[in-house]
Amino acid sequence: MSSPATDIRADFLVEVGEILDQLGGQMVALERAPADRDSLNAVFRGFHTIKGGAGFLDFVAMVAVCHAVEDRLNAARDGSAPLDAAAFDGVQQGIDLLVDMLQAISAGLDPEPAPQALLDALTLRQRLGGIE
Repeated sequence: MSSPATDIRADFLVEVGEILDQLGGQMVALERAPADRDSLNAVFRGFHTIKGGAGFLDFVAMVAVCHAVEDRLNAARDGSAPLDAAAFDGVQQGIDLLVDMLQAISAGLDPEPAPQALLDALTLRQRLGGIE
């Protein structure tokens, strides 16, 4: 019989795998129509759901990626930074990293942290008049 913690972890792995599969298609739809609020919100919800589960299970590296992508998507949602080629590239890199992290976790390993440059680019540390 498995422990509740093992069952939760197994459920997380399955759910995140499904979400990551869905995100691929959702990103294609969003790239075709970057102003589509429903597509943007669906992608945001996917990352938000992954972040919540990863946080609960203390997968810090996954949380960091999801949080950075959420920041970038929120900037598109509030109109402060519309999605552009660099944003789509960064979000796709985030998805790829999460896939790698999920594979590491499935193998019983700790996922490697995301490159800081990617996290910084996604977070969009915006400057107004030279002031951050």
